[in-house]
Amino acid sequence: LITEEDWQQTVQWDLNRLSVITGFEGMDLKTMTAQDFEGRIPVKSYYELVAMLQRDAWQNTWQMLMGQKLAEEDGFAPTEEAFEDFLRQLAAAWNSTVEAYRPAYSFEYYKAIQYRIHYYDAVSDYIRKNIYREE
Repeated sequence: LITEEDWQQTVQWDLNRLSVITGFEGMDLKTMTAQDFEGRIPVKSYYELVAMLQRDAWQNTWQMLMGQKLAEEDGFAPTEEAFEDFLRQLAAAWNSTVEAYRPAYSFEYYKAIQYRIHYYDAVSDYIRKNIYREE
C-alpha cells in the first residue's frame, strides 16, 4: 500500500532535485516566475510545480514499490558503486562535478529511481516475450 509518507517523500525528492538544479543557474525554485519556468518545466509557478509533482508522485511511488517487491523476488539491488557511477556520468554530461550534483540525489532517491526502472524493464520484457513473442 502507498502511504502518505511514501507519496510525500517522492514529492520531496523531486522538489529537492529541481531546487539544486535551478540553483546552478542562480535561481530559487520558490520564487521563479512564469518566464523562468518557460522552456525548463511546463508550469508557470512554484505552486503549479508542486501540484504537478504531487500528481506524478502517485505513479512514481507505486512503480517504485512494485520494483522493490520485484527486487525482493529476483535479487536486484541498487549499489553504492552504481550510484557513484551515476553521479559521475550526470556531472560529466552537464560539465559539472559529482559534489555539485550529490545534494540533488540522495542514495535513497537513486534507489527509488532504480526500482522504478527495474519495474518498467520487467514489464517491458514481459510484453516483448509474451505479447509480441520476441525473444
